[in-house]
Amino acid sequence: MFDRSRTDNARQFKTTVVEMTLNDGRALSGKLLYHSNGSLFDALNGSESFLDFEPFDGQRELVAKSEHSEPVWQSR
Repeated sequence: MFDRSRTDNARQFKTTVVEMTLNDGRALSGKLLYHSNGSLFDALNGSESFLDFEPFDGQRELVAKSEHSEPVWQSR
């Protein structure tokens, strides 16, 4: 009568370590979070106006895509 299988409706995210430079000259290093069913390319080129970014030394924040003066580089 009831489905007892566990269903997790929480959004799942992937993270990628990146470095990016903003228009104001700030260089950011940290993790870029994006949906687990997409790719980094999808996150950077998708229709969303903001990127979900977590700097190594601070709190998670949204960064406007229009603020990027240089490409986002994936760190190795």
